[in-house]
Amino acid sequence: MNLPGLLFDIGGTKTRVAITHDGETLDSFVSYNTFSNYTDGLSALKKYVQEKNLSAVGFVSGGIAGPLNQQRDGIVNAPNLPNWNGRSLKKDLNDAFICEVLVENDTALVGLGEAVRGAGEDAKFVAYVTVSTGVNGVRVVDKKIDPSFLGYEIGKQIIDFDQTYMKGNFEDTVSGASLQARYKKLPSEIDDHVVWEEETRVLAVGLNNVAVFWSPEIIIVGGSVSEKIDISLLQRYFDKVLTIFPTRPKLRRATLQDKGGLYGAMQVARDL
Repeated sequence: MNLPGLLFDIGGTKTRVAITHDGETLDSFVSYNTFSNYTDGLSALKKYVQEKNLSAVGFVSGGIAGPLNQQRDGIVNAPNLPNWNGRSLKKDLNDAFICEVLVENDTALVGLGEAVRGAGEDAKFVAYVTVSTGVNGVRVVDKKIDPSFLGYEIGKQIIDFDQTYMKGNFEDTVSGASLQARYKKLPSEIDDHVVWEEETRVLAVGLNNVAVFWSPEIIIVGGSVSEKIDISLLQRYFDKVLTIFPTRPKLRRATLQDKGGLYGAMQVARDL
């Protein structure tokens, strides 16, 4: 690499940024609260590069929380980043840094990172599910994000069609935002085992749907809320509901923590 690459992961709550000089390792990693204002968020990326005394970058690659538009240059209908909706993120980054830019969904890049460098590096067919501020997932095959028309939004799946038991969709029930709204606490502050057992049971149902639609070897579970989940209990609930396959996918906890999306961004940048 002649010039370093700028990597970013803009989530609904946190933003992570790093530089890569060799396309293999991350340098100068930082994490900060995601700016709700788009202009402030863009300025923070510019400031980061300036503070690293970089005169130029060779490419910019990263993910952002929300569905991408059909041009894949920005997001639409992102509930946690409303001021970012409809903005031409790819064009604005290209104007700022004068280089190739790649924009992808944040969960897709975290899943790719886990498949290449984390919990799924030994598997061909990988499903990744994040339970954080929101809920989403991605299918990765042969270390590449499985192509799709409009991306993946698995948090919007309907678990209870007539809403008698579960109001709204899967995300409305198990996401960090929904837990905080119901219990008036951050998920990290909830210690009631009854709450977490119910969260685990409902999550297992959503993972059943992931398994029957995507047929993965393994399902990697990540995101801040998932850190409160007992993965062995989740596997037991999952094994009870998934009965159609003779061999069930193994559930694994994500291993790359805050850096999964950056490793994924670095991986897809190889195609730039």
